[in-house]
Amino acid sequence: MPAPTVLLTHSIPTRGMEALFDACRVIMPPEGAYTFTPEALVDAARDVDAIFAAGPVPAAVIEAARRLRIIANYGAGYDRVDVEAAARRGIPVTNLTRSTSLPTAEMALTLLLSVARRVPELDGALRGGEPESVFGMGKAMGRTLDGLTLGIVGLGNIGSCMARLCRGLGMQVLYTSRHRRSPQEEAEKEVAYRPLEALLAESDVVSLHVPHTAETDRMINAERLALMKPDAILINTARGGVVDTDALAEALRAGRLGGAGLDVYPQEPHVPAALFSCPHTVLTPHIGTNTAHARAEMARETCDCILRAFDGRPLVNVVNGVG
Repeated sequence: MPAPTVLLTHSIPTRGMEALFDACRVIMPPEGAYTFTPEALVDAARDVDAIFAAGPVPAAVIEAARRLRIIANYGAGYDRVDVEAAARRGIPVTNLTRSTSLPTAEMALTLLLSVARRVPELDGALRGGEPESVFGMGKAMGRTLDGLTLGIVGLGNIGSCMARLCRGLGMQVLYTSRHRRSPQEEAEKEVAYRPLEALLAESDVVSLHVPHTAETDRMINAERLALMKPDAILINTARGGVVDTDALAEALRAGRLGGAGLDVYPQEPHVPAALFSCPHTVLTPHIGTNTAHARAEMARETCDCILRAFDGRPLVNVVNGVG
């Protein structure tokens, strides 16, 4: 029996994919190219058994893949895969939970510390030849996290990691989520539940960890930003679409919000120009999992999802209710 065929949609670091290369024939983008053209992606998918989704997988690709058995998403967020088209064909879509959690939470904490301690601003002052503006006690003071209240929107794997990291810094942790956790789990994680509006009003820091869906699209809008404390910090390492960036920029420039740390944007790689002039704002280019270790672990976890389908083992992390 010939080896199954896997389509790798985008060029990624291949460390961690050894088991897949040993067991399967892997179709990759042309040498020197980051991905396929849309037409070439459809053609490449026609006779594959699995798609290793490192980027968008539209309905046209899924419909063309006659032998397709699984789409394994190389990431926690799966909004770029047409999961409904896959479900219509009975094709499971999986995502990553283990390998992405700690790196993304580390990135959220990095953004929080950078905003709270004004790191980019102070670095810029020194590099700009203005040390007298920032050296000296009482100048350019930041904020200590110890004793502040962190509000986590979405207590999944990443949100739980963020809670654990921030508790270690002395923060009190509130959370809101689609489903409230049991009293035992809340006690184990040392978190307290609040409805979203109450969480926004009580928190000194709000960190977003929800997928981008129709329900969460621009959930942090002008009305909800107005509920937050005027010195509160907003952190987003989830998806850009969960925040109304125009409303966020307006709140920051008007001094109705203390700061923001953003790693994601609604239409990447475009970054809304309105954010560039916002005070106390740190912007990074969607690098939450962009470390060599994290990428290798993500590759291994994605490959395991595919090989489970080929070996007849139970699937894990299925996001579209198939299988």
